[in-house]
Amino acid sequence: MKVSHKSLSALEECFRAIVEKHEKIEIIKKFDENAAKEIDDSSLDVVFIKGDQKIKKNLDIWFPKVKYNAFICGNNYRGDTKKEICKFIINYLVKHGPRNWQTPIKSFPDSTWVFRKI
Repeated sequence: MKVSHKSLSALEECFRAIVEKHEKIEIIKKFDENAAKEIDDSSLDVVFIKGDQKIKKNLDIWFPKVKYNAFICGNNYRGDTKKEICKFIINYLVKHGPRNWQTPIKSFPDSTWVFRKI
């Protein structure tokens, strides 16, 4: 399905209308590496990673930015099955330091997933 720039603009306008009511939400419209440079480590309550082939790179970038007892979420990990998503994320977390995450990792039919950093 092809999405036009016009529909993306309408979607962004709708999103901005919703989040403008929340003073703690800031929209940063940049690529991951550039956006992360502006954010202190352990400062985010939630981060949503738009998944793709670079999910490991994105986890490397955003994991340090999330506070303890906060959430890391994402979607569209290649494979898009609950089992594959959870297995990939658990393997990533096991390889990258102490057990500082909480299972179960939740995943949903639309390929969205979430876990809590503890």
